[in-house]
Amino acid sequence: MRIKRIFTNIPLLIGIFIIIYAALGLVYFQKQAERRDLDSQIIPIRTVLEKPAPNLQELEAELAKAENQLETKWASFPSSEQGIELYDALVDMAQGNNVEVVSVVASKPVEKEDGGISYTLLPFNLNVQGSQSNILAFVSSLARGPGLLQSSEVKSINISTGTSANTTDNVTRVANLQLYIYAQPD
Repeated sequence: MRIKRIFTNIPLLIGIFIIIYAALGLVYFQKQAERRDLDSQIIPIRTVLEKPAPNLQELEAELAKAENQLETKWASFPSSEQGIELYDALVDMAQGNNVEVVSVVASKPVEKEDGGISYTLLPFNLNVQGSQSNILAFVSSLARGPGLLQSSEVKSINISTGTSANTTDNVTRVANLQLYIYAQPD
């Protein structure tokens, strides 16, 4: 009797086994696409990991070179205490371009920090007068920034027209320039 019972339950056990096998197969095939995606993500990571690590001495040498370049460039920036020299450089540059400086107003220096580097922003408001070509030559000279003015930036310019007997074409231009000079902090 027991043997009969075992044989009658065998089809039931086979059915349960087939259902479990089918469920596991279904899960396997569903995860196969996910596994392909993960494999495609692993390939680029392996190529990065297989590259040799940079030599610490080479990195330190590059860092030292970059710091030296930064110090060299930084030394060429004017200090905020060089206001009189900056004013003289602006006037000399204007005269070199046949432009008359009508007024120079220096605003209060602003301490700034960008990317971990501290600097002082020296804002100037200049009013200059001359022919249009001379004013544009002056602005171009500012953009090239020789000497103390090499760290300057013309933020805005407004040119208006007036008349004067001082210029050959009897038309003089008056330009208002907003100039920023980046300097070393005090």
